[in-house]
Amino acid sequence: MKPIRTRVLRLVLAGLFAALGVVDFAVAPPARVAEARHVSYYNTIQPNGLFWVGHHVATDNAIIPGHLACNPGQDQYQGSGVAQVGFAHSLIQDSLHSGLAQECLHNSVYEARVTFNIDEFKKHPLAKRPDGSDVPLYAWFGYDDDFTARTQPMPRGSQGQTCVRQAFIATSNNPEAADYLWPVGEELFRVPIDKNYNGHDGPPFTSDVWSLEEAVRGWINGTIPNYGVVLTGFDERTDVADNADCLSTLVNLEMKVMVFWEIAEPELSVKDLSITDKTGVAGCASGTVTVGATVYNNSDVGAGVYDLLLKVDGQGREMLITGPVGRYGDHPDTFPPVDLSAGPHTIEVVADPDRVLAEIEEGNNSASMQVSCAVGAALPPPPKPADLQISKLEVQNANGVVGCVAGNGNNVHIVVKNNGDKEIGAVITLQAAVDGKAAGSVTMGGVGANSQKDSYISNINISRGNHTVQVTLDPENKIAEAGEGNNSASVQVNCARS
Repeated sequence: MKPIRTRVLRLVLAGLFAALGVVDFAVAPPARVAEARHVSYYNTIQPNGLFWVGHHVATDNAIIPGHLACNPGQDQYQGSGVAQVGFAHSLIQDSLHSGLAQECLHNSVYEARVTFNIDEFKKHPLAKRPDGSDVPLYAWFGYDDDFTARTQPMPRGSQGQTCVRQAFIATSNNPEAADYLWPVGEELFRVPIDKNYNGHDGPPFTSDVWSLEEAVRGWINGTIPNYGVVLTGFDERTDVADNADCLSTLVNLEMKVMVFWEIAEPELSVKDLSITDKTGVAGCASGTVTVGATVYNNSDVGAGVYDLLLKVDGQGREMLITGPVGRYGDHPDTFPPVDLSAGPHTIEVVADPDRVLAEIEEGNNSASMQVSCAVGAALPPPPKPADLQISKLEVQNANGVVGCVAGNGNNVHIVVKNNGDKEIGAVITLQAAVDGKAAGSVTMGGVGANSQKDSYISNINISRGNHTVQVTLDPENKIAEAGEGNNSASVQVNCARS
Protein backbone atom coordinates (compact mmCIF):
# COMPACT_ATOMS: atom_id res chain seq x y z
CA MET A 1 0.00 0.00 0.00
CA LYS A 2 1.38 3.40 -0.92
CA PRO A 3 2.03 5.92 1.83
CA ILE A 4 -0.37 8.81 2.18
CA ARG A 5 1.09 11.85 0.41
CA THR A 6 0.47 14.68 2.81
CA ARG A 7 -1.31 17.74 1.51
CA VAL A 8 0.15 21.04 2.72
CA LEU A 9 -2.14 24.06 2.67
CA ARG A 10 -0.71 27.22 1.17
CA LEU A 11 -2.06 30.74 1.45
CA VAL A 12 -2.35 32.58 -1.86
CA LEU A 13 -1.25 36.13 -1.33
CA ALA A 14 -3.28 39.02 -2.61
CA GLY A 15 -0.18 40.21 -4.42
CA LEU A 16 -0.60 37.34 -6.87
CA PHE A 17 -3.77 38.93 -8.20
CA ALA A 18 -1.99 42.20 -8.70
CA ALA A 19 0.70 40.36 -10.63
CA LEU A 20 -1.88 38.56 -12.72
CA GLY A 21 -3.38 41.86 -13.72
CA VAL A 22 -0.30 42.77 -15.75
CA VAL A 23 0.10 39.46 -17.54
CA ASP A 24 -1.85 39.82 -20.78
CA PHE A 25 -1.62 36.67 -22.86
CA ALA A 26 -3.58 38.33 -25.65
CA VAL A 27 -0.57 40.43 -26.64
CA ALA A 28 1.75 38.84 -29.17
CA PRO A 29 5.22 37.98 -27.78
CA PRO A 30 7.69 39.29 -27.09
CA ALA A 31 6.60 42.50 -25.39
CA ARG A 32 8.88 45.15 -23.94
CA VAL A 33 8.63 45.64 -20.17
CA ALA A 34 9.81 48.44 -17.95
CA GLU A 35 13.01 46.87 -16.65
CA ALA A 36 16.15 47.43 -18.69
CA ARG A 37 16.83 44.58 -21.11
CA HIS A 38 13.88 42.57 -19.73
CA VAL A 39 11.82 41.09 -22.53
CA SER A 40 8.77 38.89 -22.03
CA TYR A 41 8.09 35.75 -24.03
CA TYR A 42 5.16 33.37 -23.62
CA ASN A 43 3.67 30.34 -25.28
CA THR A 44 1.10 27.65 -24.61
CA ILE A 45 2.61 24.18 -24.96
CA GLN A 46 1.19 20.69 -24.91
CA PRO A 47 2.80 17.73 -23.13
CA ASN A 48 5.45 15.74 -24.94
CA GLY A 49 4.69 12.73 -22.74
CA LEU A 50 1.70 11.25 -20.82
CA PHE A 51 2.29 8.25 -18.56
CA TRP A 52 0.37 6.36 -15.91
CA VAL A 53 1.03 3.65 -13.40
CA GLY A 54 -1.32 1.37 -11.50
CA HIS A 55 -0.34 -0.26 -8.20
CA HIS A 56 -2.65 -3.08 -7.07
CA VAL A 57 -2.64 -4.64 -3.62
CA ALA A 58 -4.91 -7.04 -1.72
CA THR A 59 -6.06 -5.64 1.62
CA ASP A 60 -8.00 -8.52 3.26
CA ASN A 61 -6.40 -11.46 5.03
CA ALA A 62 -7.63 -15.01 4.55
CA ILE A 63 -10.71 -15.72 6.59
CA ILE A 64 -9.92 -19.44 6.77
CA PRO A 65 -7.34 -20.10 9.51
CA GLY A 66 -4.17 -21.73 8.31
CA HIS A 67 -4.61 -20.72 4.70
CA LEU A 68 -2.78 -18.16 2.60
CA ALA A 69 -3.73 -14.51 2.53
CA CYS A 70 -5.13 -12.96 -0.63
CA ASN A 71 -2.70 -12.88 -3.52
CA PRO A 72 -1.26 -9.48 -4.45
CA GLY A 73 -2.55 -7.86 -7.60
CA GLN A 74 -0.42 -7.10 -10.63
CA ASP A 75 1.20 -3.71 -11.05
CA GLN A 76 0.72 -1.94 -14.37
CA TYR A 77 2.63 0.66 -16.31
CA GLN A 78 1.71 2.34 -19.55
CA GLY A 79 4.49 4.22 -21.25
CA SER A 80 2.57 6.98 -22.97
CA GLY A 81 -0.67 8.34 -24.27
CA VAL A 82 -2.90 8.27 -21.19
CA ALA A 83 -3.11 10.26 -17.97
CA GLN A 84 -5.27 8.47 -15.38
CA VAL A 85 -5.45 9.43 -11.72
CA GLY A 86 -7.46 7.99 -8.82
CA PHE A 87 -8.34 4.64 -7.27
CA ALA A 88 -10.72 1.73 -7.72
CA HIS A 89 -11.82 -1.25 -5.63
CA SER A 90 -12.60 -4.71 -6.93
CA LEU A 91 -13.55 -8.11 -5.47
CA ILE A 92 -11.52 -10.93 -6.97
CA GLN A 93 -11.71 -14.67 -6.31
CA ASP A 94 -8.20 -15.63 -5.19
CA SER A 95 -7.39 -19.35 -5.10
CA LEU A 96 -5.97 -20.77 -1.89
CA HIS A 97 -3.59 -23.74 -1.60
CA SER A 98 -6.38 -25.84 -0.15
CA GLY A 99 -8.21 -25.64 -3.47
CA LEU A 100 -10.80 -23.28 -2.03
CA ALA A 101 -11.38 -19.73 -3.23
CA GLN A 102 -11.80 -16.59 -1.24
CA GLU A 103 -13.20 -13.18 -2.16
CA CYS A 104 -10.42 -10.68 -1.73
CA LEU A 105 -10.70 -6.88 -1.94
CA HIS A 106 -8.11 -5.33 -4.19
CA ASN A 107 -7.23 -1.64 -4.08
CA SER A 108 -5.95 -0.10 -7.33
CA VAL A 109 -4.05 3.17 -7.15
CA TYR A 110 -3.42 5.16 -10.35
CA GLU A 111 -1.00 8.03 -10.84
CA ALA A 112 -0.08 10.08 -13.91
CA ARG A 113 3.15 11.74 -14.94
CA VAL A 114 3.05 14.60 -17.46
CA THR A 115 6.20 15.93 -19.14
CA PHE A 116 6.83 19.13 -21.11
CA ASN A 117 9.63 20.25 -23.40
CA ILE A 118 10.52 23.77 -22.23
CA ASP A 119 13.68 24.26 -24.35
CA GLU A 120 12.17 27.25 -26.19
CA PHE A 121 12.17 29.19 -22.91
CA LYS A 122 15.94 28.68 -22.50
CA LYS A 123 16.88 30.94 -25.40
CA HIS A 124 18.12 33.69 -23.07
CA PRO A 125 18.93 33.89 -19.33
CA LEU A 126 16.01 34.58 -17.01
CA ALA A 127 15.79 38.20 -15.89
CA LYS A 128 16.96 39.52 -12.54
CA ARG A 129 15.95 42.63 -10.66
CA PRO A 130 18.63 45.23 -9.82
CA ASP A 131 18.89 43.73 -6.32
CA GLY A 132 19.67 40.31 -7.81
CA SER A 133 16.30 38.73 -7.05
CA ASP A 134 14.37 36.82 -9.69
CA VAL A 135 11.83 38.53 -11.91
CA PRO A 136 8.66 36.43 -11.55
CA LEU A 137 7.69 33.98 -14.25
CA TYR A 138 4.27 32.42 -14.75
CA ALA A 139 3.54 28.77 -15.51
CA TRP A 140 0.00 27.39 -15.22
CA PHE A 141 -0.92 23.78 -15.92
CA GLY A 142 -4.51 22.84 -16.68
CA TYR A 143 -6.63 20.13 -18.27
CA ASP A 144 -10.17 18.82 -18.67
CA ASP A 145 -11.29 16.03 -16.34
CA ASP A 146 -13.25 13.12 -17.79
CA PHE A 147 -14.53 10.72 -15.13
CA THR A 148 -13.78 7.16 -16.12
CA ALA A 149 -15.20 5.85 -12.85
CA ARG A 150 -16.97 7.67 -10.05
CA THR A 151 -19.19 6.44 -7.25
CA GLN A 152 -20.85 8.31 -4.44
CA PRO A 153 -19.90 9.60 -2.11
CA MET A 154 -16.96 11.35 -3.81
CA PRO A 155 -13.88 11.73 -1.60
CA ARG A 156 -13.92 14.62 0.84
CA GLY A 157 -12.18 17.63 -0.74
CA SER A 158 -12.93 16.60 -4.33
CA GLN A 159 -15.71 19.20 -4.57
CA GLY A 160 -17.51 16.57 -6.62
CA GLN A 161 -15.39 17.51 -9.65
CA THR A 162 -12.16 15.54 -9.79
CA CYS A 163 -10.33 12.48 -8.56
CA VAL A 164 -7.01 14.37 -8.67
CA ARG A 165 -5.93 15.51 -5.22
CA GLN A 166 -2.26 16.52 -5.36
CA ALA A 167 0.55 17.35 -7.75
CA PHE A 168 4.30 17.00 -7.22
CA ILE A 169 7.53 17.61 -9.09
CA ALA A 170 8.66 14.24 -10.41
CA THR A 171 12.16 13.19 -9.37
CA SER A 172 12.54 10.19 -11.68
CA ASN A 173 11.12 8.67 -14.84
CA ASN A 174 11.24 5.19 -13.30
CA PRO A 175 7.82 4.05 -12.06
CA GLU A 176 9.37 1.16 -10.16
CA ALA A 177 11.47 3.47 -7.97
CA ALA A 178 8.68 3.85 -5.39
CA ASP A 179 6.74 0.58 -5.42
CA TYR A 180 5.25 1.21 -8.86
CA LEU A 181 4.49 4.80 -8.01
CA TRP A 182 6.72 7.60 -9.22
CA PRO A 183 9.11 9.16 -6.72
CA VAL A 184 8.23 12.79 -6.14
CA GLY A 185 9.71 15.92 -4.62
CA GLU A 186 8.20 19.31 -3.82
CA GLU A 187 4.42 19.56 -3.80
CA LEU A 188 2.66 21.89 -6.25
CA PHE A 189 -0.50 23.86 -5.61
CA ARG A 190 -3.48 25.20 -7.46
CA VAL A 191 -4.06 28.94 -7.82
CA PRO A 192 -7.42 30.69 -8.12
CA ILE A 193 -7.35 30.87 -11.92
CA ASP A 194 -9.71 28.81 -14.07
CA LYS A 195 -8.88 26.78 -17.17
CA ASN A 196 -9.46 29.88 -19.32
CA TYR A 197 -6.92 31.79 -17.19
CA ASN A 198 -9.45 34.06 -15.51
CA GLY A 199 -8.77 34.81 -11.84
CA HIS A 200 -11.44 34.67 -9.15
CA ASP A 201 -11.84 35.50 -5.48
CA GLY A 202 -11.51 32.99 -2.70
CA PRO A 203 -9.52 29.78 -2.44
CA PRO A 204 -8.73 27.66 -5.50
CA PHE A 205 -11.28 25.24 -6.91
CA THR A 206 -10.36 21.69 -7.89
CA SER A 207 -10.96 22.76 -11.49
CA ASP A 208 -8.37 25.58 -11.29
CA VAL A 209 -4.90 25.40 -12.80
CA TRP A 210 -1.79 24.20 -11.00
CA SER A 211 1.03 26.68 -10.43
CA LEU A 212 4.34 25.38 -11.84
CA GLU A 213 6.39 28.58 -11.59
CA GLU A 214 9.19 27.27 -9.42
CA ALA A 215 9.31 23.93 -11.19
CA VAL A 216 9.63 25.59 -14.60
CA ARG A 217 12.25 28.00 -13.27
CA GLY A 218 14.28 25.05 -12.03
CA TRP A 219 13.85 23.19 -15.32
CA ILE A 220 15.04 26.25 -17.25
CA ASN A 221 18.00 26.96 -14.95
CA GLY A 222 18.94 23.29 -14.68
CA THR A 223 18.59 23.24 -10.90
CA ILE A 224 15.71 20.74 -11.09
CA PRO A 225 15.84 17.72 -13.45
CA ASN A 226 12.90 17.89 -15.85
CA TYR A 227 11.04 14.65 -15.19
CA GLY A 228 7.70 16.46 -15.34
CA VAL A 229 4.79 16.53 -12.91
CA VAL A 230 3.14 13.66 -11.04
CA LEU A 231 -0.61 13.86 -10.36
CA THR A 232 -1.96 11.71 -7.53
CA GLY A 233 -5.47 10.85 -6.38
CA PHE A 234 -7.24 10.83 -3.03
CA ASP A 235 -6.09 8.10 -0.69
CA GLU A 236 -8.34 5.11 -1.24
CA ARG A 237 -8.28 4.14 2.45
CA THR A 238 -9.73 7.38 3.75
CA ASP A 239 -13.41 8.19 4.19
CA VAL A 240 -14.65 6.02 1.31
CA ALA A 241 -16.50 2.76 1.16
CA ASP A 242 -14.73 -0.37 0.06
CA ASN A 243 -16.75 -0.46 -3.13
CA ALA A 244 -16.10 3.20 -4.06
CA ASP A 245 -14.26 4.19 -7.21
CA CYS A 246 -12.82 7.56 -8.27
CA LEU A 247 -10.77 7.55 -11.45
CA SER A 248 -10.15 10.60 -13.68
CA THR A 249 -8.88 10.50 -17.24
CA LEU A 250 -7.25 13.83 -18.10
CA VAL A 251 -7.57 15.33 -21.58
CA ASN A 252 -6.66 18.61 -23.30
CA LEU A 253 -3.63 19.07 -21.10
CA GLU A 254 -1.62 22.26 -21.63
CA MET A 255 0.79 24.55 -19.84
CA LYS A 256 0.94 28.30 -20.40
CA VAL A 257 4.33 29.84 -19.63
CA MET A 258 5.50 33.45 -19.56
CA VAL A 259 9.14 34.21 -18.84
CA PHE A 260 11.15 37.41 -18.72
CA TRP A 261 14.54 37.24 -20.39
CA GLU A 262 17.64 39.28 -19.65
CA ILE A 263 18.88 40.20 -23.12
CA ALA A 264 21.89 42.39 -23.88
CA GLU A 265 21.22 42.80 -27.60
CA PRO A 266 19.92 45.59 -29.84
CA GLU A 267 16.33 45.60 -31.06
CA LEU A 268 15.94 47.23 -34.49
CA SER A 269 12.68 48.22 -36.12
CA VAL A 270 11.78 50.42 -39.11
CA LYS A 271 9.48 53.42 -38.76
CA ASP A 272 8.59 56.72 -40.46
CA LEU A 273 8.60 55.25 -43.97
CA SER A 274 8.15 58.00 -46.60
CA ILE A 275 7.84 58.10 -50.40
CA THR A 276 8.53 61.39 -52.20
CA ASP A 277 8.22 61.99 -55.92
CA LYS A 278 11.05 63.71 -57.76
CA THR A 279 8.73 66.69 -58.19
CA GLY A 280 8.71 67.12 -54.41
CA VAL A 281 5.18 65.92 -53.69
CA ALA A 282 4.38 62.94 -51.49
CA GLY A 283 3.67 59.71 -53.33
CA CYS A 284 4.45 58.86 -56.96
CA ALA A 285 3.48 61.37 -59.64
CA SER A 286 6.26 61.01 -62.22
CA GLY A 287 7.34 57.41 -61.68
CA THR A 288 10.64 58.36 -60.01
CA VAL A 289 10.58 58.41 -56.20
CA THR A 290 12.88 58.70 -53.22
CA VAL A 291 12.24 56.44 -50.20
CA GLY A 292 13.18 57.45 -46.67
CA ALA A 293 13.00 55.46 -43.43
CA THR A 294 14.19 55.61 -39.84
CA VAL A 295 15.65 52.67 -37.92
CA TYR A 296 14.78 52.72 -34.20
CA ASN A 297 16.70 50.71 -31.59
CA ASN A 298 14.43 49.77 -28.66
CA SER A 299 17.20 48.45 -26.43
CA ASP A 300 19.80 49.43 -23.87
CA VAL A 301 22.46 48.09 -26.25
CA GLY A 302 23.52 50.02 -29.34
CA ALA A 303 23.97 48.55 -32.83
CA GLY A 304 26.98 49.10 -35.10
CA VAL A 305 26.99 48.99 -38.89
CA TYR A 306 24.07 47.17 -40.53
CA ASP A 307 22.48 46.79 -43.98
CA LEU A 308 19.26 48.55 -44.96
CA LEU A 309 17.43 47.03 -47.93
CA LEU A 310 14.82 48.69 -50.15
CA LYS A 311 12.40 46.28 -51.84
CA VAL A 312 9.85 47.09 -54.52
CA ASP A 313 7.10 44.53 -55.00
CA GLY A 314 9.14 41.98 -53.10
CA GLN A 315 12.34 42.45 -55.13
CA GLY A 316 15.50 44.11 -53.79
CA ARG A 317 16.30 47.40 -55.50
CA GLU A 318 18.79 49.29 -53.32
CA MET A 319 21.03 48.44 -50.37
CA LEU A 320 22.61 50.89 -47.93
CA ILE A 321 25.41 50.09 -45.50
CA THR A 322 24.51 52.35 -42.61
CA GLY A 323 24.50 52.85 -38.85
CA PRO A 324 25.38 52.97 -36.05
CA VAL A 325 22.29 53.55 -33.92
CA GLY A 326 22.59 54.06 -30.17
CA ARG A 327 20.49 52.77 -27.27
CA TYR A 328 16.86 53.87 -27.70
CA GLY A 329 18.07 55.95 -30.65
CA ASP A 330 16.98 56.73 -34.22
CA HIS A 331 18.96 56.58 -37.45
CA PRO A 332 17.24 58.12 -40.52
CA ASP A 333 18.31 57.17 -44.05
CA THR A 334 17.32 58.02 -47.62
CA PHE A 335 17.76 55.72 -50.61
CA PRO A 336 18.84 56.85 -54.07
CA PRO A 337 15.91 57.57 -56.44
CA VAL A 338 14.21 54.54 -57.95
CA ASP A 339 12.10 54.32 -61.10
CA LEU A 340 8.65 52.72 -60.94
CA SER A 341 6.19 51.69 -63.62
CA ALA A 342 2.65 53.04 -63.71
CA GLY A 343 0.23 51.39 -61.27
CA PRO A 344 0.29 50.17 -57.65
CA HIS A 345 3.47 49.09 -55.86
CA THR A 346 4.52 47.83 -52.43
CA ILE A 347 7.53 49.60 -50.98
CA GLU A 348 9.32 47.81 -48.12
CA VAL A 349 12.41 48.70 -46.08
CA VAL A 350 14.20 45.93 -44.15
CA ALA A 351 16.87 46.50 -41.50
CA ASP A 352 19.59 43.84 -41.30
CA PRO A 353 17.94 41.64 -43.97
CA ASP A 354 20.54 38.87 -43.65
CA ARG A 355 20.21 38.82 -39.83
CA VAL A 356 23.88 39.49 -39.24
CA LEU A 357 23.12 41.26 -35.97
CA ALA A 358 21.94 39.24 -32.98
CA GLU A 359 18.74 40.95 -31.83
CA ILE A 360 16.09 40.58 -29.17
CA GLU A 361 13.45 39.94 -31.83
CA GLU A 362 14.04 39.31 -35.55
CA GLY A 363 10.44 39.47 -36.72
CA ASN A 364 9.91 43.24 -36.63
CA ASN A 365 12.78 44.54 -38.77
CA SER A 366 10.71 45.81 -41.69
CA ALA A 367 8.01 48.31 -42.61
CA SER A 368 6.05 48.65 -45.84
CA MET A 369 3.52 50.93 -47.51
CA GLN A 370 1.53 51.06 -50.74
CA VAL A 371 1.97 53.66 -53.46
CA SER A 372 0.35 54.05 -56.88
CA CYS A 373 2.10 55.83 -59.75
CA ALA A 374 -0.07 57.84 -62.14
CA VAL A 375 2.57 57.42 -64.84
CA GLY A 376 5.67 55.30 -65.07
CA ALA A 377 9.22 56.55 -65.21
CA ALA A 378 10.83 56.92 -68.63
CA LEU A 379 12.26 53.60 -69.67
CA PRO A 380 16.05 53.45 -69.57
CA PRO A 381 17.81 52.74 -72.87
CA PRO A 382 18.31 49.04 -73.55
CA PRO A 383 21.69 47.72 -72.42
CA LYS A 384 24.42 47.74 -75.02
CA PRO A 385 25.79 44.29 -75.87
CA ALA A 386 29.43 43.47 -75.25
CA ASP A 387 31.81 44.99 -77.76
CA LEU A 388 35.62 44.65 -77.73
CA GLN A 389 37.90 47.36 -79.04
CA ILE A 390 41.63 48.18 -78.92
CA SER A 391 41.70 51.67 -77.45
CA LYS A 392 45.49 51.95 -77.33
CA LEU A 393 48.37 50.23 -79.14
CA GLU A 394 52.09 51.02 -78.83
CA VAL A 395 55.47 49.34 -79.19
CA GLN A 396 57.93 49.61 -76.31
CA ASN A 397 61.56 48.64 -75.97
CA ALA A 398 62.86 46.35 -73.25
CA ASN A 399 62.99 49.27 -70.80
CA GLY A 400 59.29 50.07 -71.27
CA VAL A 401 59.99 53.23 -73.28
CA VAL A 402 57.82 53.81 -76.34
CA GLY A 403 59.89 53.10 -79.44
CA CYS A 404 61.30 50.24 -81.46
CA VAL A 405 64.79 48.76 -81.64
CA ALA A 406 65.97 46.15 -84.10
CA GLY A 407 65.85 42.65 -82.60
CA ASN A 408 63.55 40.66 -80.34
CA GLY A 409 63.54 43.00 -77.33
CA ASN A 410 60.27 44.71 -78.26
CA ASN A 411 57.00 44.51 -76.36
CA VAL A 412 53.56 45.41 -77.70
CA HIS A 413 51.32 47.18 -75.18
CA ILE A 414 47.57 46.85 -75.83
CA VAL A 415 44.63 48.41 -73.95
CA VAL A 416 41.47 46.35 -74.54
CA LYS A 417 38.14 48.08 -73.90
CA ASN A 418 34.62 46.64 -73.58
CA ASN A 419 32.16 49.29 -74.79
CA GLY A 420 29.10 47.21 -73.89
CA ASP A 421 26.90 46.98 -70.80
CA LYS A 422 27.51 43.24 -70.54
CA GLU A 423 30.63 41.67 -69.07
CA ILE A 424 32.83 39.41 -71.18
CA GLY A 425 33.95 36.55 -69.00
CA ALA A 426 35.61 34.40 -71.65
CA VAL A 427 39.37 34.19 -72.27
CA ILE A 428 40.40 36.61 -75.03
CA THR A 429 43.19 35.86 -77.54
CA LEU A 430 45.37 38.73 -78.82
CA GLN A 431 47.47 38.05 -81.93
CA ALA A 432 50.29 40.30 -83.19
CA ALA A 433 51.65 40.57 -86.73
CA VAL A 434 54.56 42.56 -88.21
CA ASP A 435 54.04 43.54 -91.84
CA GLY A 436 51.27 40.94 -92.06
CA LYS A 437 53.33 38.05 -90.69
CA ALA A 438 52.46 36.43 -87.30
CA ALA A 439 54.84 37.65 -84.64
CA GLY A 440 53.37 36.43 -81.33
CA SER A 441 50.19 36.07 -79.26
CA VAL A 442 48.89 36.15 -75.71
CA THR A 443 45.64 35.44 -73.85
CA MET A 444 43.94 37.53 -71.21
CA GLY A 445 40.96 37.18 -68.89
CA GLY A 446 37.54 38.74 -69.46
CA VAL A 447 36.72 42.43 -69.37
CA GLY A 448 33.89 43.95 -67.33
CA ALA A 449 31.09 46.06 -68.71
CA ASN A 450 32.23 49.53 -69.80
CA SER A 451 35.75 48.90 -68.55
CA GLN A 452 39.22 48.26 -69.97
CA LYS A 453 42.27 46.12 -69.28
CA ASP A 454 45.99 46.21 -70.21
CA SER A 455 47.86 43.36 -71.88
CA TYR A 456 51.34 42.80 -73.34
CA ILE A 457 52.80 40.63 -76.10
CA SER A 458 56.51 40.25 -75.30
CA ASN A 459 59.69 39.50 -77.27
CA ILE A 460 58.45 40.68 -80.66
CA ASN A 461 61.26 40.42 -83.26
CA ILE A 462 61.33 43.46 -85.57
CA SER A 463 64.13 44.25 -88.01
CA ARG A 464 65.66 47.67 -88.59
CA GLY A 465 63.58 50.12 -90.60
CA ASN A 466 59.89 51.03 -91.04
CA HIS A 467 57.26 48.44 -90.23
CA THR A 468 53.53 48.01 -89.52
CA VAL A 469 52.64 46.30 -86.23
CA GLN A 470 49.05 45.03 -86.06
CA VAL A 471 47.12 43.37 -83.18
CA THR A 472 43.82 41.52 -83.61
CA LEU A 473 41.42 40.63 -80.76
CA ASP A 474 39.59 37.31 -80.85
CA PRO A 475 40.94 36.46 -84.31
CA GLU A 476 38.64 33.43 -84.63
CA ASN A 477 35.52 35.40 -83.57
CA LYS A 478 34.68 33.04 -80.70
CA ILE A 479 33.24 35.79 -78.50
CA ALA A 480 29.76 37.17 -79.24
CA GLU A 481 29.99 40.95 -79.74
CA ALA A 482 27.98 43.84 -81.09
CA GLY A 483 30.39 44.01 -84.04
CA GLU A 484 33.58 42.35 -85.20
CA GLY A 485 34.89 45.21 -87.36
CA ASN A 486 36.69 47.05 -84.57
CA ASN A 487 38.76 44.15 -83.22
CA SER A 488 41.99 45.15 -84.94
CA ALA A 489 44.40 48.10 -84.70
CA SER A 490 47.82 48.89 -86.11
CA VAL A 491 50.72 51.29 -85.54
CA GLN A 492 53.67 52.37 -87.73
CA VAL A 493 57.13 52.04 -86.18
CA ASN A 494 60.67 52.84 -87.24
CA CYS A 495 63.13 50.47 -85.63
CA ALA A 496 66.54 51.90 -84.95
CA ARG A 497 69.72 49.91 -84.75
CA SER A 498 69.94 48.00 -81.45
